[in-house]
Amino acid sequence: VEGVLSQHPGILRCVVVGVPEVRLTEMVAACVQLRHGWRWDENDEVEDFHCLSRRILNNFCRQKRLTGFKIPKRYFLWGGSDFPLTTTGKIRRDEVRTRVMSFNNHYYAASKI
Repeated sequence: VEGVLSQHPGILRCVVVGVPEVRLTEMVAACVQLRHGWRWDENDEVEDFHCLSRRILNNFCRQKRLTGFKIPKRYFLWGGSDFPLTTTGKIRRDEVRTRVMSFNNHYYAASKI
């Protein structure tokens, strides 16, 4: 999933984690950092070349033949800092998941964390 999302020209970095969800037991959540000059806009009636939304990224995933259950259900815009890393340079997914789950009660198509 990360490999597919990383192919989009507007995505600088992304981390995908599974988070608990009542109906599906677990859901796919993607934390994304946008490239400079790109913006997030859920009201994407006007097709702006440098604009991303949940709909645009989900369509991109479908075009890349990503299976439906792997397509992220939520997107989170990761703040200015890099993703947390271990001492060996690997992403600390447990920390990313914890930050995503802290927004569990506040549903936004793209929450800023």
